[in-house]
Amino acid sequence: MLNFAPAAQASKSIPYFYNNEGDKDAKARFSADAGDYGSDTGDTFRLFKISAGTVFIQWNTDTSGSGKESYSGENDTGKNFVHNFAEDRYVKVKVCEEKGAFPDDCSSYKTGYA
Repeated sequence: MLNFAPAAQASKSIPYFYNNEGDKDAKARFSADAGDYGSDTGDTFRLFKISAGTVFIQWNTDTSGSGKESYSGENDTGKNFVHNFAEDRYVKVKVCEEKGAFPDDCSSYKTGYA
């Protein structure tokens, strides 16, 4: 009897997606390696503020825990956040507009693989 181990998940980046398809205040993407979106090394989140006070990404993985990265720069600008996640593991991320006293305006989670 032959037993086959499951195939490893290949790296999978997440292209830009918005916090809300209606008003599009923020967008984010995830690059599973530096070659996908530029010269940064490691796995990279790109958070882009379109028209809001503060925007953020919230992420979690199955091996590296979770985190939150915020950006409150000028409109139509963005920032990279570089991490080095374990290879072949999932990375879930959502992008949000911070609303203060009201619920944040967030996308659903998207899943990529480092």
